[in-house]
Amino acid sequence: MNTTRRHVLKSMLTVAGGVSLPLGFSSAALAEMALPAKSTVVVVSSDQAGQQFLSGIQAQRNVSIAQVLDSSTDLSFIQQLQQVLQTNESQRVVGLVDDASATLIMDLARSANARLLWEGQHAELSGAQASVLGQALVGAVTASQTATGRQVGGHHVSFMLEI
Repeated sequence: MNTTRRHVLKSMLTVAGGVSLPLGFSSAALAEMALPAKSTVVVVSSDQAGQQFLSGIQAQRNVSIAQVLDSSTDLSFIQQLQQVLQTNESQRVVGLVDDASATLIMDLARSANARLLWEGQHAELSGAQASVLGQALVGAVTASQTATGRQVGGHHVSFMLEI
């Protein structure tokens, strides 16, 4: 494991009761967010949390969304994701998916030598928290925010990759 990856892994913050992402980001990840906006590929699950996450990202004017992929286990999703990961353009990939899909996505990202800037695991997440999480991953939220609301069942994983 290289030093940058180890530093990112050590600095991650589990977001369970609230969203306080910037404290959990490494200095390299925060510096990345300060640079001019890269095109962003968003990967979301089709559940309520995934859609709220996407809404939070779409609410930001400074984000250039190149593509939205709905995570699934079918071959077309895997092929689309591999095309994104093997592109020669510098892109950012952010997402909120179920934990099984995240395992597949992280494996494909490692194979493509993508840099992992953030990975968070969420046991319970409200729709409002998912929206704030989306805003935070694209750099729009700078302060710790906690949103209350109906909890969405299931386990989710949020991530940010750089290609």
